[in-house]
Amino acid sequence: MFNLMDFNVVPGIAPVDTAATAISSQFVDCKTAQNIEFLVSFGTVTVTSADQPITITVNAATVQAGTSAVAIPFQYRRSGAAAANSWGAETAATSAGYAPVGATITGKMVWIEVDPSVVAEEGADYRWVNITVTPDAGATACTVAAIPMINPRYKQLDMVSTT
Repeated sequence: MFNLMDFNVVPGIAPVDTAATAISSQFVDCKTAQNIEFLVSFGTVTVTSADQPITITVNAATVQAGTSAVAIPFQYRRSGAAAANSWGAETAATSAGYAPVGATITGKMVWIEVDPSVVAEEGADYRWVNITVTPDAGATACTVAAIPMINPRYKQLDMVSTT
């Protein structure tokens, strides 16, 4: 059973059709995190050309407002089709992000893992992270949701706020 004491589950991106507009989760604090994971779930994605990508980036910032945000590398895994219960291999993404082709991401999920030490490499004051999902300009539909899950260094009954 999933134990909420093991992860601080934070609302990220509510299910929404963002069409061709970029959408970002709020920034979460990785100060007390052992690692941070995002589960990004795609519903219907419709693009005008089969090769148009949906780019996912992870951003690190020095402040919660994200005004100092820079894209950082991360690890990801992509699921198979709904009900298939299969996941691809863990793969490294550069700071440019992961850009699956929009026509192939419908009904799939992407599991993203962020190592706080990678965030810290940006500078001592970098401790806030979020994700941004950017559909290609030719997308007419892009239904997406995202859930950040923070694995705290010190488990406790009441989680420390990360937002």
